Amino acid sequence: MDPTTAATALSLTLFPTSDHREVGVGPYAFDSAAGPQLVDRLPTANPQGLELMTRRVFDTEDSLFEEDTTPTGQGMRLRMYRGADGQVVLDQFQLESLPLNLRIRPDLGDTLDIGLFAGSWDEVWRFGDTGRMQWRVYSPLNLTLLGMSRSDMGTEDLRYYASVGTGLGGEFLARVAGPVGVQGRAEVEGNARRRRDRVDVHHTTRQEVRGELELGLSVITAKQAWVVGLWGEHVSQWEPFDEAGRDGVDRTYFATGARISGRFYKERERSLPVPGMPGIGEDVGDIDALLEALRREAEEETLEEAPLEEILEEVEEEEPVSTGPLEVHWSELEITAQVAPVWPADVAEDASCSVRFFIDPLGTPYDVRPEDCAAELVPATMEAAWGWRFAPVEDDSGTVAAQFVYSVQASDADRAVKGSSDGN
Repeated sequence: MDPTTAATALSLTLFPTSDHREVGVGPYAFDSAAGPQLVDRLPTANPQGLELMTRRVFDTEDSLFEEDTTPTGQGMRLRMYRGADGQVVLDQFQLESLPLNLRIRPDLGDTLDIGLFAGSWDEVWRFGDTGRMQWRVYSPLNLTLLGMSRSDMGTEDLRYYASVGTGLGGEFLARVAGPVGVQGRAEVEGNARRRRDRVDVHHTTRQEVRGELELGLSVITAKQAWVVGLWGEHVSQWEPFDEAGRDGVDRTYFATGARISGRFYKERERSLPVPGMPGIGEDVGDIDALLEALRREAEEETLEEAPLEEILEEVEEEEPVSTGPLEVHWSELEITAQVAPVWPADVAEDASCSVRFFIDPLGTPYDVRPEDCAAELVPATMEAAWGWRFAPVEDDSGTVAAQFVYSVQASDADRAVKGSSDGN
């Protein structure tokens, strides 16, 4: 494994882990009709109600360690509006989880729908965090072996059913400039439900296709992301043939709205694994130890593959191998983000605090150490230094981890931050 590649694999990511919960609220509008909207006419909707939603993605960390699991997702959605008589009317309530699926959708014909023995969930196939973008590709799945529903599509109040459905979805959250980013999500799902009356042995099959699209702007912090965006959903239902002889599309539903939501990320419980390096990676920030281990591994592989005489000749000709991050002068770097420390009011105007930064190949600090700093200035300076960002450092092999000393000084009352050379 190339040391640069390994260092990149261990570099700090956009968030502690991909496991998160998102909670959102916002106004919405909807329209439902007994006909194929987007074919006969474009859907129209007037502002009518309020939507509450929550989504959760979990088990991504376990899958990183090649455990026998895949990440999954689940969610809940509640939509309500005020009717013509001023009463609050339930438009939709949906709870999706692996053991249970619950739906109440009067405008889509479902007075009550309970799915048991499996349910509805998202199966995450691919996910990642590049340092500036977090993404996942998943399939919304439905598998119900025993369901009970009250619907407008049958002769009995309670009908039993089995259902299966799948689709494809994807979402991303990317940083654009500083803490500002964008979020996008798209999903399409098809579902078929085979229903049976309790009295006679008459079966009907209802198909449903749903599509959803979201896009928004975000403010990204160390452990959360706050998103303001727009969304739209379109649902079509039909039964090829039922006891009333109806044929074709029976109902469509269209909704759109605005939403403000917060993503709350789970802390990483374990360090990232390093492929092919058992025992390494116990400390994500220990880049020095990783590079030293990789150097030793490369030497051992060379001893096994090459004759001793050739190895000795190469050792004499080669320059010594550096086992630590490349040391540079602070003036050679471009600072892309700074956080000003809040120093005590009585600090002298000529006070300074020298800090040694260790940055990964993406320009993010993975270690910060005070070198020449008064004790009362250390806590605030260290806390601020973790928020600094730098342009990646490059050498002949590409972007590399680096270290340097930067002197933080106070020049006026608002404690502005500026740098000066300390001879390194």
